[in-house]
Amino acid sequence: MQGKLNSASDKEEVSSITKIGNSTFFAGEDGIVYVVLTGEINGKLAAEMAEIIKKYACGRVDGKINILCDMNKAGQSSYEAREIYREIMKNDIINKAAMFGLHPVAKMLASFIIAYLNLKIARFFRNKEEAILWLKE
Repeated sequence: MQGKLNSASDKEEVSSITKIGNSTFFAGEDGIVYVVLTGEINGKLAAEMAEIIKKYACGRVDGKINILCDMNKAGQSSYEAREIYREIMKNDIINKAAMFGLHPVAKMLASFIIAYLNLKIARFFRNKEEAILWLKE
């Protein structure tokens, strides 16, 4: 997956709730894109997720989104999926990304992504409420 994640051809309507594998995406009325990651994520699923994120971003005036990711039920991600996450986070379509979840795999994954990318736009939180407050700052 190369090149910009954001292109004019992606200005399609994203349904209110989108399922990819066992994971769910939806845009809240507060402007936050809510993601519930469930199960293991391979490269194919991560690529589909990246496409949905692009479509949400294209629907925004500034082309940027805030993402809240519930990782309580997240499984392991493949190397290919992690590379796609890296590209999404390094791209200029994410304003802030907040992740939360108590599952040890979720904490490990979030910590890896944040450290690997040296990101200031991403943080891991103990709970949803803290994460939402940070996204709305």
